[in-house]
Amino acid sequence: EIHNMIATNITAMIEFVKYFQPKMKRDGKIILVSSVSGLRGQKKQTVYSATKHAMQGFADSLRQEIPQRVTTICPGGIDTPLWNESNPYPGDKSLLLKPEQVAKTICDVIRSDDNVVIKNITLHPKNEKH
Repeated sequence: EIHNMIATNITAMIEFVKYFQPKMKRDGKIILVSSVSGLRGQKKQTVYSATKHAMQGFADSLRQEIPQRVTTICPGGIDTPLWNESNPYPGDKSLLLKPEQVAKTICDVIRSDDNVVIKNITLHPKNEKH
């Protein structure tokens, strides 16, 4: 399980960027969806938090190495199957972010002005205290 999470959240992301970045226009945008767990470790999410911290470090370094703009979006709890009986959401599930809200944020970054660099965006359901 640890190796799969590292492969999914770190290795695949690095390989994806490594493949596509050289093919991008210089004024392109790379958007990585991380997590609030990448900004602050979360109880019972040790390995997941570690992989998302790695994504943040990758993005911070990548910004210094390539001409394209790099944005990380760090959502809090999202209404997905992640939250279930074996992994209950520690709050009111009706207040979770909707996937559409995260998608809208991605679209906003894509449409942002060319002279603007958006490094990190953090989204939280209003009931989460981070």
